[in-house]
Amino acid sequence: MLGSSSSMSEMAFDYLYTGQERECSDLTSRLDSTEILKNLSQTSKMLASTNKRGIGEISICHEGERFHHFRAEKNLKATKDNASLHQKNWSLSADNRKVVDNYQAELSEQISSLFNMVASCLSQQNSHLQGINKLSQSRLEAHNKAVLEMKKKVRASRD
Repeated sequence: MLGSSSSMSEMAFDYLYTGQERECSDLTSRLDSTEILKNLSQTSKMLASTNKRGIGEISICHEGERFHHFRAEKNLKATKDNASLHQKNWSLSADNRKVVDNYQAELSEQISSLFNMVASCLSQQNSHLQGINKLSQSRLEAHNKAVLEMKKKVRASRD
């Protein structure tokens, strides 16, 4: 059961890792697009100096480029944070598995020791009970013998 849980965890981790790679690739493409936009913005600034009417449009484009750049940076940071968290989670899961395995081993050892101790006590108790039973049988036989002798003496004294 541990094997299937482990392989399922690995599959989940691989799935998340693949998703993170795709997202990183998308972010790289966005970053490339942002670089292109940055270059376009510089070209636009040169054209704006010769054409005052285009200044408003260039300003809007520049704001959009900054917004996309800001978003790309945030997405890249989030991807890195997610990867870091997944790594920490995996590490904690591995540590927790070791703790559980150690606890199970210690518990099994203690249960085995307790079982042996109880078995030994039961054996001793059984031996004591057999001794008490023999002693009781012996005392009962002696008592019965004494009662018979007493009855014989009482009969003999009457006669």
